[in-house]
Formats: sequence, structure tokens, C-alpha cells
Amino acid sequence: MAMGENLRHYGILGMKWGVRRTPEQLGRKPGKSKGSGDYQKSRKQLKRGAKNLSNKELQDLNKRLQMEKQLKDLNPHAVNKGKDFAKGILAAGTTLAALYGLTQTKLAQDIIKLLKGKAGP
Repeated sequence: MAMGENLRHYGILGMKWGVRRTPEQLGRKPGKSKGSGDYQKSRKQLKRGAKNLSNKELQDLNKRLQMEKQLKDLNPHAVNKGKDFAKGILAAGTTLAALYGLTQTKLAQDIIKLLKGKAGP
């Protein structure tokens, strides 16, 4: 048999064609993670409003929100990505504006006329 005539199978033995395995079979938890228990509890408390919380619950919620804010401030990666993107857009815009400004000068207009005259029919 030639090398190109072999049928090779790299799948899972006994797996049926077109049948997908469930997340449980793959060893994963179904669905997306909705955060830790503390996170979920704090979000429920936020929805209830400050008037409906006890002093202890309000204190715990305040501490949780302060810690989340501190973590966000310590990890500015997402903000820096946005800043870098905005800098790139701004740099491209200023370059285009400068080029447009150059094309409006008398010398540039004369060069454009000369080029159009040479490129004519």
C-alpha cells in the first residue's frame, strides 16, 4: 500500500461520528463561572440597596467593594491596552492631517498638476 492510501484515525476509540461529548464527560463544569460565593453574595446585596442591609452586611459589602477597587487599580493592564489603542489612532490621525496639510501648499499643488499632466491620455 502506498503512503497516501492509509486511513488514519486520531479521534477517540468508540466515539460515534457527529456525537459530541458533554462537558461532564470532558471533566468540566457546565456553564460559565459566575464568580466566587463572596462575589455573588455581594452582587445580591448591591441589588437589595443600602436601606435594606444591616450594619454588618453593609460593612462587609463596603469592604468587598473597596478590595475590588484596589485590585482593579493595582492591575491597570486593561486600561493600558485602551490607552495604547487610542495613542495609535491619534498618531495615525495626526499623520494624515499633516500629509493633507502638505498637499495644500503651493508647491504640492504645482507638483500634483505636473503629475496629472504627465499621466494624462
